[in-house]
Amino acid sequence: MNHFKIGILLSLPLFYAPLEASKEHSTKHIALGEHNENLKKTLESLDGIIINGDIFAIIFNVRNKIHAILFGDRDKQTNRRIGHYVFKDKNYSILELAAIESNYVGDAELNLLLAQAKNDFESMVGQFIEQAKGTKDMLEKLIKESCYRRNRNNSILLTWAGCRNGHETVIFHTEVQSFKTFAEFCQDLENYLMDLMYSCPIAREQYKENRDATVAHNK
Repeated sequence: MNHFKIGILLSLPLFYAPLEASKEHSTKHIALGEHNENLKKTLESLDGIIINGDIFAIIFNVRNKIHAILFGDRDKQTNRRIGHYVFKDKNYSILELAAIESNYVGDAELNLLLAQAKNDFESMVGQFIEQAKGTKDMLEKLIKESCYRRNRNNSILLTWAGCRNGHETVIFHTEVQSFKTFAEFCQDLENYLMDLMYSCPIAREQYKENRDATVAHNK
């Protein structure tokens, strides 16, 4: 196992648990393919094979990073979250910036922050997109299932997932023009990743076994 994979495994908890979501999109995990036999078969062809323990770790790592920019990092002393982005000398999360941006229309500083946040996002998901290239059609079906069952039928995530390979960046920058649309896109993607992990129990067990072995090796 290379150093990159070891680093990811050691940085993640032994079991994953749902983190807080915004009130607008708060919902429990969805078992993808639960009501669709074809999707169920698609998942069975992915779980533990294409989406194995190593890929599960990458997905989980991406999900956690998206969650962190949405809500900020939790301060261990105060238990409050601190946003990643400084605006008017104060730290804000993406959700907080989405809530106030209507008061700062055309603000150059805020526009630069949006560009920075979008670049941060692209760096976060780059490896996930690369890993997904060979299974794009299957993953698109699963994204549709996640969005539709969450009543997110107009999500930008659907457009992003349905574009041709290599056009994800163009679609992302074209469609995401505000912190509001950025926050919605990130929340839909985070929910999908949570649904995908929840729906791949074999990969989850492989990940836990890999982590146990890595921890034991490094004692």
